[in-house]
Amino acid sequence: MPIAMVPAAVSETRVPASALRAASAVFGALGRTVIILDSSFRIWFASPTLDSILGDGAAQRAVGLDVSEVLGPLLFEPTGPLRAALESGEKREHWRMLVRCPDGSGRLISISAAPLGRSPGADPQYVILIQPADESSGAPISFSGLVARSRQMAQIFDLVQSLRTNEAPVLICGEEGTGKRLIARVIHEHSPRRHAAFVAVACGSIPAQLVGSELFGTSPERAGRGGRVEEAKEGTLFLQDVERLPLEAQTRLLRIIENLAVGIEPAIRSAPRIIASSTADLRRSVQDGRFREDLYYRLRFIPIDVPPLRARREDVEVLCRVFLSRANAHQGRELRLSPDAVRAILRYDWPGNAPELEAAIEYAAAVCRSSIIVPEDLPDGVQRRIPVQVDGIAVPLGGGDAAEGLRVRNALEAARWRREEAARMLGISRTTLWRKMREHGLL
Repeated sequence: MPIAMVPAAVSETRVPASALRAASAVFGALGRTVIILDSSFRIWFASPTLDSILGDGAAQRAVGLDVSEVLGPLLFEPTGPLRAALESGEKREHWRMLVRCPDGSGRLISISAAPLGRSPGADPQYVILIQPADESSGAPISFSGLVARSRQMAQIFDLVQSLRTNEAPVLICGEEGTGKRLIARVIHEHSPRRHAAFVAVACGSIPAQLVGSELFGTSPERAGRGGRVEEAKEGTLFLQDVERLPLEAQTRLLRIIENLAVGIEPAIRSAPRIIASSTADLRRSVQDGRFREDLYYRLRFIPIDVPPLRARREDVEVLCRVFLSRANAHQGRELRLSPDAVRAILRYDWPGNAPELEAAIEYAAAVCRSSIIVPEDLPDGVQRRIPVQVDGIAVPLGGGDAAEGLRVRNALEAARWRREEAARMLGISRTTLWRKMREHGLL
């Protein structure tokens, strides 16, 4: 069995090739892939079973490359959480990742990483073990620059994977900061149009009188052949905050989408794939006459609803680790979160979603005077645990029978009546949740 290994490293290391061959065979028989890194995070060895994941010859091609070039930047770039953990002498187990297989499909793998315990500068330095992942696991999952742990986001990742041969319009809805633009880019990068341009248009930042010329060019007769639509031809046009488009521009956009669906004229066949996002309730906008109903249904061929962080608290700690790794890299420090700080972060509702969480971690890293971030280092609002918003009104748990019942029901519905998840969202135990469900007639 051939071994993929940097030739120069063979003579410099005390690890015999026969030992690597034997270890590779053992792990391969168990369906495991081994990757060994040097102190610079370049791949020093890759077992042949990597070919079954990334295609024939992947093990040989990987040797000498930075691990981030092979397994993706999110976890292993200089600011990635797994790379930061290894540099700190820590191990990480069963982080999940979706990788693209040679046939274009996605495969869920589990990654564990650990230092080898060798002296600094002595190569090899780190080991990575890859195996098929359990889809029901609650371990974090990384996918094309996105990271999450929640079942809701895993379902979105699965949907994006299933769209890799589909070019129908997509409508992504969710609050500010939930990652709608990132999801749109991932959809583009996993589509047949990935080699063409991804053009993002912030609809709310264009003056109403310039929307037509910005999107379609200066002449009405050239609708679909000029402006940002022309720039994105054969690629993807991402319309951010599409609810802010004036009605006239909505009419012209509808014409483009309808012609694209028919696909008769050559110029139309090169029109872009449309992905739109909205922070508003477009159904209500349709009812109010502010958004065309026919355009709404044209955009909503494939709907994706991204839940806010308060509805998927399993993702908060995972994102927190990613943001802390970045903050450590920016400041040249090795900060960690205390258990109390983690609890405070999980109790807070993050109305600003991921950008607010990232800003809070950057703030804590800036003001922390030791190597451990404690609750006092977090922004005031996070320390004081601002309560969940219900219909825009802050409702603290225990704030009156009706208000408390509303908040408990809201958490249960957001968690799809999974009690353990709802209890975590409310910051209470399952026993306390059961008692409050009984008090408010929710059993």
